[in-house]
Amino acid sequence: MPEPTELATPTRAFVLGIADDAGAIDAAALYEAADAVGFSSTRVRLTLRRLVESGSVTVDGRGRSAAIRLTPAGLDERRTDLTWVAAAHRLDAGLDIWDGVWHLAAFEIPERSRAARDAVRGALVDLLCGSLSGGLYVSPWPIERWIAPVAHAHGVTDRMTYVQSTAMSVAGRQDPLGIAMAVWPVERLAAGYADFVERWSPAVVAPPADRAEAVRMAFTASAEIEGLLRIDPVLPAVALPDDFAGPAARRLYRELLAVLRDHDVIATSNVFGAYESAIVQALRQSSSAFWSAAGPTST
Repeated sequence: MPEPTELATPTRAFVLGIADDAGAIDAAALYEAADAVGFSSTRVRLTLRRLVESGSVTVDGRGRSAAIRLTPAGLDERRTDLTWVAAAHRLDAGLDIWDGVWHLAAFEIPERSRAARDAVRGALVDLLCGSLSGGLYVSPWPIERWIAPVAHAHGVTDRMTYVQSTAMSVAGRQDPLGIAMAVWPVERLAAGYADFVERWSPAVVAPPADRAEAVRMAFTASAEIEGLLRIDPVLPAVALPDDFAGPAARRLYRELLAVLRDHDVIATSNVFGAYESAIVQALRQSSSAFWSAAGPTST
């Protein structure tokens, strides 16, 4: 079990992790949780100022009585994260069966439109699409619904090509596992998930009694699982090794947070509660309903 005396979570992730389903952040709970992990009020205020400057949140008022809320842009940024986290749990639960179709997106955007090119490439990278060549990316999921609005917003729709195919060869491999191994860091991801399970399993059985340690543990584990999810393209089981520990790690993380929420400061500060809500809701939806609702709303 990781040592819970230090919190390596970036303050930005700490603040955003407390936002509720609607994007509101309880300022009093935020500062209380920050106190528990040793983040100074000055550090929290500076992070909030930067989030305001980046257009991710609005802050009305000061200190523990302030009204803090994610902006539409901030909600969209989180919404994409929530969608892919929920998609992973839906796969774990066997709710979505991959249809065997690879979704490819290609762009050819000239240097004079660098901002548009960077935006499209950034969206593809954020969606964890695999890079096949300079401007060609692939995913097992319908990424078009995210990429098309970005291309439209930057006026480069005519520079985009989308292809869906059940037959693909990469590095001489045509099978899904071989393609995935050639395109994504599957081995590194598998090792990371296995390590997470090994190190955090004891904490579910024997959670800390000290509230400060519990908050540190909640955010440390959240940062670790988020780091793994940020390189996890949410591949179907057929494209993963048989002993892939992703499902076990995700299940363990939810169990850990459930145990740690017995501490009032974690319960009231809603530590990554929006993620849990998104998962629960997604597990109740049909495949068509889930994927129809996926995608940005304010791009």
